[in-house]
Amino acid sequence: MKIVLSIFLISFSLFGKDIRVASYNVENLFDLQYDSSEYKEYIPNTGAKWNKKTYLAKLRNISKVISTLNPDIIGLQEIESENALIDLQAMLKSSKYKTNYKYYAIALEKKKSSAITTALLSKYPIKYTKEVKVTNHPRNRNILEVGIKVGDEVLVVFVNHWKSKSGGESKRVRSAEYLMKRIAEFDDNLPYILLGDFNSNYNEFQTFVKSKYLNDTNGKTGINHTLGTIEITDWKVTQYFKELFGMEIDTEYVTKSSLEENSGNKYHYNLWLELPDDEKWSYKSGRKLETLDNIMISKALYDNHGIDYKDKSFNVFRGVGTVNEKGKIVRWKRGKNKIHLGIGFSDHLPIYADFVLKK
Repeated sequence: MKIVLSIFLISFSLFGKDIRVASYNVENLFDLQYDSSEYKEYIPNTGAKWNKKTYLAKLRNISKVISTLNPDIIGLQEIESENALIDLQAMLKSSKYKTNYKYYAIALEKKKSSAITTALLSKYPIKYTKEVKVTNHPRNRNILEVGIKVGDEVLVVFVNHWKSKSGGESKRVRSAEYLMKRIAEFDDNLPYILLGDFNSNYNEFQTFVKSKYLNDTNGKTGINHTLGTIEITDWKVTQYFKELFGMEIDTEYVTKSSLEENSGNKYHYNLWLELPDDEKWSYKSGRKLETLDNIMISKALYDNHGIDYKDKSFNVFRGVGTVNEKGKIVRWKRGKNKIHLGIGFSDHLPIYADFVLKK
């Protein structure tokens, strides 16, 4: 009876409490063990000075960001290994940062051509972990899927790191297709979140279309058309009207209301839509503001039952010196000959959103 009562009290205490979920590309967190897959400048204890001193500096700086933001669940990109993740977990738990993530998950099936992978830290128990395999192509990373126990609910988080724009859109469409294939197996009432570095802007269908190099899909995008963050997801219909009648079909973003109106898990709401245009960025390429990091949510997170999204809680973290007085991201710095200087954070900023567990 005492055990049952304890479980009930723990679950009851979570009702109404914010559950913060974040995503952070930490820019190449490598450990100090040589395994031959490292980037040249991250081979430990060489002239590039990736050594104990710079490694600890990187761990401290990333821990400073995460502990200040203090998410309950955080998806991470560009982690080299389980060793690096455990070291980060330990640094966060140390007396300096006092942020205890009891549970972690990592995608261990790294592709041969990729030195980095995705991971997740959680203050809530992890019920299961699996990887969504994105074909056998060496340049398409697997997607980490984690089921997290929050009270009596299971929240599924997909941690993504899609192919960079050194490759055409077809590479990112492939990742989106395999992700949607997995999502098709879910019930409509299962709450899940898609987050990570998608190497795609929230409005990618507008930003990439004029690039002959990127647009190798005749206008189709992974993040918009395949994941259904715009209401017209059938790109073939769009192309048909354009070619036959010279007409452009008005494309609208999926909103909270349209998400609720549609059955199934065909559509997703991208939280970037909640910010004004001048705040829509977590990455800068020169003067170009980009939204490569994304959090997208499912219909079940708007059903007023179990875990729900807290409106207008999405934001970008720009504290603790991650952005300087000129508005420039303070990334991890390397000097002449790519020598590590032991200062800076990452070339991406963390993004986050709050959720709440309802009765």
